[in-house]
Amino acid sequence: METLNFDASSSLKLNFWVRIGDISYFEGPILSLFYDFIKQKFYIFDWVDRNECVNRWLIYGVSPHIILNFMMGKMSLLNMFKMRSEMDVYYIDLHFSHKNFYEVPAYLLKSIPDTYYPNENNYFDKEDCPEFDKIFEILTSSLNRND
Repeated sequence: METLNFDASSSLKLNFWVRIGDISYFEGPILSLFYDFIKQKFYIFDWVDRNECVNRWLIYGVSPHIILNFMMGKMSLLNMFKMRSEMDVYYIDLHFSHKNFYEVPAYLLKSIPDTYYPNENNYFDKEDCPEFDKIFEILTSSLNRND
């Protein structure tokens, strides 16, 4: 796994987050959508690395409009990442035995390794999204509430 440069004093509070569903799933979640009820924002968990004990995820905020554009094939995963609503990117290492991710700290990255950037040719594939209708409905209704 990559060695990360991060700020241990800056971590996300994940206690009030709910998992909406997996935007991309192949033998396990690859790209998952969460909602923070305190900030009332959507966050992407993007699987980027692993070793024999841990899965590593990048966490970043994305507006519902941008997520929907990605899911409609209008932009790549890299473009969605670049258009994140907050420039801060966090990471979390989840041990395979952890049941509750909010008990594990997510730390602010000072820099993102090049290998963790999404591929610019990675576009949404509806066949890899087992909860497409649910995710689409939640994102769309979120946009309608904010109008």
